[in-house]
Amino acid sequence: MSEIIPIILCGGAGRRLAPLSSPARPKQFFTLKKNGLTLFQDTVRRSACFAAPIIVTAQGYKDIVAAQLQQIDVKPQAIIAEPLSCNTGPAIALALRYLQMRKMHEGSLLVLPCDHVMDDFTAFAPLVAQNEDIAQKHIVLFGITPVRAQTEYGYIEIAMEGGEENKTGLHEVASFTEKPRKALARSYVQSGRHYWNSGIFLMGYNVAVDAYREYAPAMWFQIQNLDPLSIDRAGYEAVANRGFDRLILECAQDIRMQHSDVHWADIGSWRMFLRNIFKFHIFK
Repeated sequence: MSEIIPIILCGGAGRRLAPLSSPARPKQFFTLKKNGLTLFQDTVRRSACFAAPIIVTAQGYKDIVAAQLQQIDVKPQAIIAEPLSCNTGPAIALALRYLQMRKMHEGSLLVLPCDHVMDDFTAFAPLVAQNEDIAQKHIVLFGITPVRAQTEYGYIEIAMEGGEENKTGLHEVASFTEKPRKALARSYVQSGRHYWNSGIFLMGYNVAVDAYREYAPAMWFQIQNLDPLSIDRAGYEAVANRGFDRLILECAQDIRMQHSDVHWADIGSWRMFLRNIFKFHIFK
């Protein structure tokens, strides 16, 4: 089996929860009530059962990230500091480029945004591990049963097999839709075939490279000319500002989804923050 390498995305600029957060104090560095860790540290700790993580953050947060990792005694494989934010498409590509330059071609990438909360990663981690072999051929998404029509989330539609869902929890994906309108989101919730996209996904190194080459060839070519540990700002400014979901997931074929019952929330907006602040005991 290949090694699972967490890619932790820590580039939020502190704008979506303003004035609670700000560019000088984005939400990923707020302290959680439940354990005294920041959202970023909590995400790193959740991935502790896997390989040392690669952190992708902004240049202005590099020192904070390094200090917070030291506080929890975690030594990362690398801290990749972006000179400007270009969304998750380029951020994940930079981590992939780092692995490419070091000829680390056998691992799987576990992508983890750091503005999510989860109540029990001990139940979730085995789901990741059991899909390690699947990830050598497919991008594996982790789907959450939707309980309401949220327009802030992406939706995964699973393929039906013989008119019934696969009871193993692993499904073929028929389609992926990022942040649909309210009426469409309602129909997805009622369908029984749609799941919230948790934003956490697993993919083998070669699967990831092939996806960028096929669906984002211009971006992948531009990333090839960059050193992830010393990014040329002028070169990075030319890279398209695109999210991985719209760039890859809405186009890719033959994706898999692993269903999970874990209690999870993306608190990237005020509405989701207020909805989940008491359930997850979010901030001190």
